[in-house]
Amino acid sequence: EVPEVEVPEVVNLPISEAISMLEEAGLEFKIIEENSHDEVPANYVVFQNPEAGRKVKKGREIELVMSTGPTFVQVPSVTGKMELEAKIMLQKEELVVETSEDYSSTVPAGKVISQDPSANSKLTKGEVVTIVISKGSEAFRLRSLAGYSLEDAREWLELSNLNLGRVKEDFSDEVAEGIVIGQYPEAGEMMQALDYVDLVVSKGPDPAKQQGYKINIDPSLWGIGYGERVRLDIKDDRGSRTAFEGNYVGSLIIIEGWGSGTVTIMKQEGQGYRTLDRKVFPP
Repeated sequence: EVPEVEVPEVVNLPISEAISMLEEAGLEFKIIEENSHDEVPANYVVFQNPEAGRKVKKGREIELVMSTGPTFVQVPSVTGKMELEAKIMLQKEELVVETSEDYSSTVPAGKVISQDPSANSKLTKGEVVTIVISKGSEAFRLRSLAGYSLEDAREWLELSNLNLGRVKEDFSDEVAEGIVIGQYPEAGEMMQALDYVDLVVSKGPDPAKQQGYKINIDPSLWGIGYGERVRLDIKDDRGSRTAFEGNYVGSLIIIEGWGSGTVTIMKQEGQGYRTLDRKVFPP
């Protein structure tokens, strides 16, 4: 007659130790399943049948279930996602989400700036992933851009992480063409990253409001002889330009100026011109 033996307790033991105990008791074993387990390490017994303490015939086969250890999940990438979407993605993987907030000049408010652990890390279910949510950029006061060239203003806005909005042109009697004369929002207003700033840029004086002058130049007053080459440069409210260049034929040279300015009288000498005088207008 086959004697009976008592089934030893092998649950929560390493599989190698469990097998040794069963063999010492004169029992056989069979691993019927291998399951993941969040609390029992890999290669440990998590279940046995019959249970410990039962009397069974010697040589009886004891069924065992062995742990493969905890189930690992891959942390999804949630950087740049909205807070709610990020939480749903992490909770779907049975991860615990903790949040904090911080300012960011590059990430819009409500989106994830960073995560810890990083994307593609391996965690067990129930472990914590911390995400930092953007509060947007910290507000700052807008400076005055009056006096900047349009290009310099554009560069400053870019460096300050602001956007150039609409650019309008307007006449100005005091400010040269291409220079900023106005802005919206105005200087001193509170701004945040990616806000827009509209600019007004000078077109220079309004030609319709400028008074024109006929300027008579007699080259002989500066010792320029008949047939010698003359050049007259003018600088006025419409800018700088050469008003006349040619040979002196003995008569007055009449040029036109706008607003106020100067005429530079030059005489050709060799390959270039020598400045003889500058005449201011209106007199």
